Amino acid sequence: MRHLSLASVALFVIAGALAVPKSAWALGPVDLEVAARGGLGFIASEPSGAPNPLGFGLGGRAGVDLFTSYYVGVTGLYYFGSSSDGISTHSVQYGVDVGYNIYLLKLIGLAPDAVGKLLDIRPQVGIGNLTVTSEVDGVSQDASNLYLEPGVTGLVSVGPLLLGLDVNALWIPSANGPNTGVTVHIQLGIKL
Repeated sequence: MRHLSLASVALFVIAGALAVPKSAWALGPVDLEVAARGGLGFIASEPSGAPNPLGFGLGGRAGVDLFTSYYVGVTGLYYFGSSSDGISTHSVQYGVDVGYNIYLLKLIGLAPDAVGKLLDIRPQVGIGNLTVTSEVDGVSQDASNLYLEPGVTGLVSVGPLLLGLDVNALWIPSANGPNTGVTVHIQLGIKL
């Protein structure tokens, strides 16, 4: 039920953002991006044989490009996790992302502004909460953790359609030492 309400809030925020006309923003040139994300993640520092709390994941993101160079957005993912030795895990990740857009074709002088935004490389960093749920013998336990996720996203824009790939390092500080991992996602969405 908790996951359903999180999804409802995310859909409400995205719908509200789409309802605001681009010309109504007083921040200058603003592009809105909304994308579905799907991919894989794993925690590299988990003990050998322990179930991966990430695995395959689905979710989405929404954000704005401010002044054509800066990106600020929100993201949410549900990772289906895995099972091993009677322990099953899954995770919910949500947070904010900030980044800087580098338009490759424009940067190397091959295209004017209108075409130059077709290929975008975005170094970015995400910060937020990763809740890992473990279940043993029918008893469930949640552990919420701060995460830091530096990475890079490559985006191809054709009209309003957006196709992307992101690769990220995942760092989760804890009292027993940090956990590290990697996430990779494909993105499909729109840019208005």
